[in-house]
Amino acid sequence: MYGGVSVKIGRNNPPKIKRNVTLVLRCSDNALSYHLDSHMDIPALPFCHSKISVKIQSPMYPKQIKKLGDHIRAKRLDNKQFQKDVAKIIGVSEESINHWETKTTEPEVQHYPKIMEFLSYCPVHYINSFGELLFLHRTHRGLSHRKLGKILNADPATLSRWESGGRNPNKKHQDRINSFLFESLVVKVSDLV
Repeated sequence: MYGGVSVKIGRNNPPKIKRNVTLVLRCSDNALSYHLDSHMDIPALPFCHSKISVKIQSPMYPKQIKKLGDHIRAKRLDNKQFQKDVAKIIGVSEESINHWETKTTEPEVQHYPKIMEFLSYCPVHYINSFGELLFLHRTHRGLSHRKLGKILNADPATLSRWESGGRNPNKKHQDRINSFLFESLVVKVSDLV
C-alpha cells in the first residue's frame, strides 16, 4: 500500500498508469514493489534502483479520427511538426491548417492530392456506392465538379447528384466515367512502378 493506494505487481501484471509519472522499482525485504516517485526515493539496495517512464499522448491528439482535419492533426503530432510546417508542405496558410484541424472548414478539393501525399495514405476506408467511388477518384486528382464536368462532358450539378446518390448516370456517361476511373487507376499504378 502506498499513499492509500494498493498496487499489486507481478511479472506479467505491470501497473496501469493514467498519468505521465515515473515509477521507481525498489528492492526491500527480498520482495519487489513499485512506488510512485516521492521524497522516499532512496532504494533499500542501491544496485536495484530502476526507473520506468511512461509517455501519454498529447491532449491535442484527436480522441476519434473521423474527419480529414483529424487525420492531419494526428499525422502532424506524430511527426512532431507545427501547423506552419504542414502548411508549407501542403501549400496553404497556417490558418487553413488550423481551420481544418478544428473542423471550422473543410479543405478545398484542389488540396486533396497534397494532403494525401502528406498523410501517406487515403483517409477514405470504405466505398459503399458508385457516388463515393466517383468522389474518391475526383478528389484524389484534385478536380472540382466543374473540371470533371468538362472531362466527362456533364453538368457539374449532375455530377454532384451522382456523388450524393440522388441520380445515376445514363449509358453514355457511364462509358465516359468508366474510362475516367480506369485512367485514374492507370496513373496511380504507373506512379508505383
